[in-house]
Amino acid sequence: MKCIRLHLLLLILLLISVSAFAGPRSFRQAKQIAERQAALLGIVMDESAASQAKSFGFGDKTQKSQASDQETASYYVFPHGEGKGFTIVSGDDCLPEIVGYTDQGTYDEASLPESYKNFMKAYQEMVEAVTKGDQATLRNLAEVKAYRSSVNTTHSKAVSPLLGNIAWNQSKPFNNMCPIYDGKNRAVTGCVATAMAQVMAYYKHPKQLLQDIPEYTKKWYGRDVAVPGISKSDGVYDWDNMLPFYSSAEGSYSETQANAVAKLMFHCGAAVQMGYGSSSGANLTPAPLAKYFGYDADMMLDLSRSLYSLAEWTQILDNELAAGRPVFYSGSSTDGGHQFICDGSDGQGLYHINWGWGGYQNGYFDVTILNPEKGGVGSGNAQDGYNRSCSMLVGVAPDNGKVDEPVAPFAPIVQSYWDKMSVFELTKDTRNQVSDKFALKIQNYFCNQSRQNMTGSIAYGILKSDGTYVPISGVKEFSFKGIQDNGRTYGNTFLFEFDYAFPIGQTTIYAIYSTDHVHWNKCANSEMRPYVVEATAQKLTLVRSQLKADITPTEELLGGLTNGFEITIQNQGDIEYLGAINIFSNTTATMPNQAATDVYVTVPAHSSITRKVELSPSEGDLYLWLTDAGAENVFVNGKKFTVGATPAAPVFTVVKAWTNAAPNEYETEKATYGSNKVKAPKTNDAFAQFNFAIKNDGGTALLKYALVAYSTNERSFVPRFETVRIPGNGATTTISKSFDPNELGGNTIISDLWFMSLTDNEYYDIPTTLSKNRLDIVSGGYYSFEPFNLVVYVAGQPSGISTISLNKGIYGGNGEIIISSDRSQTVKIFNLSGQKVTSVAVQAGERQVIPVPSGIYIVNGIKVIVK
Repeated sequence: MKCIRLHLLLLILLLISVSAFAGPRSFRQAKQIAERQAALLGIVMDESAASQAKSFGFGDKTQKSQASDQETASYYVFPHGEGKGFTIVSGDDCLPEIVGYTDQGTYDEASLPESYKNFMKAYQEMVEAVTKGDQATLRNLAEVKAYRSSVNTTHSKAVSPLLGNIAWNQSKPFNNMCPIYDGKNRAVTGCVATAMAQVMAYYKHPKQLLQDIPEYTKKWYGRDVAVPGISKSDGVYDWDNMLPFYSSAEGSYSETQANAVAKLMFHCGAAVQMGYGSSSGANLTPAPLAKYFGYDADMMLDLSRSLYSLAEWTQILDNELAAGRPVFYSGSSTDGGHQFICDGSDGQGLYHINWGWGGYQNGYFDVTILNPEKGGVGSGNAQDGYNRSCSMLVGVAPDNGKVDEPVAPFAPIVQSYWDKMSVFELTKDTRNQVSDKFALKIQNYFCNQSRQNMTGSIAYGILKSDGTYVPISGVKEFSFKGIQDNGRTYGNTFLFEFDYAFPIGQTTIYAIYSTDHVHWNKCANSEMRPYVVEATAQKLTLVRSQLKADITPTEELLGGLTNGFEITIQNQGDIEYLGAINIFSNTTATMPNQAATDVYVTVPAHSSITRKVELSPSEGDLYLWLTDAGAENVFVNGKKFTVGATPAAPVFTVVKAWTNAAPNEYETEKATYGSNKVKAPKTNDAFAQFNFAIKNDGGTALLKYALVAYSTNERSFVPRFETVRIPGNGATTTISKSFDPNELGGNTIISDLWFMSLTDNEYYDIPTTLSKNRLDIVSGGYYSFEPFNLVVYVAGQPSGISTISLNKGIYGGNGEIIISSDRSQTVKIFNLSGQKVTSVAVQAGERQVIPVPSGIYIVNGIKVIVK
């Protein structure tokens, strides 16, 4: 999920409809499709530009479009016109029409990014495989089709982030009024308070606290922290003095502005009885939002992900965002939970997440893979993301003074799996003839998750062909109180013993409830799924799982190294799987008691997914097992692999270094080092690219390195280390990286190459056969640089696939991006992970200031550094 999106809809989003009986798409058909797409973008395609359209065959074959009607094309590219973007159309009508599009920039083959070229090459190869009837490709596409069908392929309208530029955090100044928790240190606000405060800032509601918040004392991480009461009169909120973003730069906000947000944050925390400390925590329910802050009590619902299918879950999200209501979203990783906000969508299945870390990692995510890079306050260290035990609070809006209908489908009665209480037993699993009955015993816990007291009946039943539920067991009467303000529910355990003549085949048994003994509804399920049994003429069995899984290595397995594996999980049943897949490993064929790792997945009915994991096995035999969360169902049973010998120690040497500078071209007027003009190798690209070839005469090994660069104007940088596998036995591996002068603050750019130990994170040197580099001074003399210090002067200007004309400029400042343009347009801002941060409407001739956290951003193809 982490790539700059050019609205390229390939593979998961693109390959939706596949037919083995489809045919090629002609140029005329493709042109009509491109014109229609341009019209949807509000663009009239220039005929002169369209005449430059190209079709791309298979391999490297390219030809002009007018000659291509008799040719077979994998795809077409139709320019919209200068600065208007372009549309890519599929060349085969077995695939969706649009491969990708952009409404900005000019298509220029000379400046296409490598990532785009690689993407489209992969697309060409895929189309060629489809046209040749490759069964593996067709099977993969069919699985994608099934997946998209199962999760509702009708995309919602995109919703820009509702919170706009609001990007608050948990530390200073937000925690300025939080209690001192250990006698000297001030507690952070807590993720719940930060999420609450940001949504309230969106609504600028309430003007004043509705009632007093009582004092309390709470033990948190072994310390008793006293929190004073807050009076209603002290709860007047100064919305006009709350900034959307608080920069760490000195003097960037006033004391009044700091106090305004700090008061709101503290009141939010006190309202939910926050446990305060170096990491603060609480549970968010609708009650405090309604009681203290005037949010609509009968509209809000606290929903658990486990009670809904993925299609139902995302439909609720789409409805909330379309109604202009941000959603409180929470999830857990293996080392803790986090509360954050979903406030937008891209209309293609990704949702904008505000993590509450001052803008850090805000962007668009798949809600089944909520996996930001960690580093925000309270984020923990686990790398598995916040995908477990997810819930969301919907219907969050100021009270409208009327009784509202539920904003989402909601089953009040929940069936829950409890380890020591839940029972499923086939007490009579054989019969003599089809009309005879089998006997069952089922026991589970049931509770009421609604706010209303409820009385009615519970039973187990089946779904009839007319869509209604009917009991097949006896009924149990219940009377449950509604959920308490703190989230506590009331319920009871019920035991059912019954018999039923199950028809031959599979039958799903649902927990059902009724409030009138006539109309029956399906109970929600927590930490479990409906039961599936399979009957023959004489035998009844429980279908424990309808998953199939496999695990395969993605590279040669070597001892002493981290090795990549790919897990494929296929759901052949009618019920979605939501939960962990455990990976067990051993050097013998005996399955161990403890899993080596796990992945948390959503596998919709009749679909499959793929996930990657890493393991570090020792040399010799490796046995792997895949199981479900409870290890009750084993999908891969001791699959054997052979792990190669631990490689000999590597012998690294840097043997070659080069850049993208043009041969024999130099910049002598604008290139500087210190106070001197220098004769710097020049590139006409919009970036400097540095390349180093590393030879390994030892054994295959992992290399941790940072290829960095700085400009001679601003000699500062933050190294970002990467780890790569380097083959041995004399093989040479090239590492490369590109740098933009806008990112580095100058056009004369110098590289460096650092290496770090994998075991103790100490820096070390790798020998090189390279000589030192010489940079001549124009007025005489020269500078001598180390072999890894290559120099490039970037003369080119960013242009091409993602660039638009912003004639008056894009600049990075202290905690802000400044944009001005000579025409009105929408400017998109991405972070370096490729996730869209926001879109900004820029008016012609006006200067737009967008507050953002410090970092590096991509603004319409231009990298901008914000301090």
